[in-house]
Amino acid sequence: MSVQQVQQFIIMTLGKNHPPAVASALFLSNDSIHFKERSTYFIYAQVNFRKHHGKGQRSVTLKRNPTNGRGELVLVEGTFPETTVGSVWVSKLVNLSEGDSVSLEIRAEINKDSQFTFWGAFQLH
Repeated sequence: MSVQQVQQFIIMTLGKNHPPAVASALFLSNDSIHFKERSTYFIYAQVNFRKHHGKGQRSVTLKRNPTNGRGELVLVEGTFPETTVGSVWVSKLVNLSEGDSVSLEIRAEINKDSQFTFWGAFQLH
């Protein structure tokens, strides 16, 4: 993954090495976005699937990771038929607390080109 950041947002792409990232309200660690402030965030992902040769639906799931005594929570999920080639876009406005983190789970082969597959978060005030 590579990382680009400006004050209150972070954008990540898959498949590239990345330096440790620390921003004012968010940072990247272990392929998850971590939140340092209680706030409302807009979290999004676009995933481009490769041609599927197996059976079953392909999916993209954005999750709040277990932390602070709370379990994992699915924030939003997008599915894609096995017979189709293309992209899935998911997004969600979510209130997160200090110490929360989110991760992206992808089930299928994807195009890792940063023009087609990426995810990130914006802090809203």
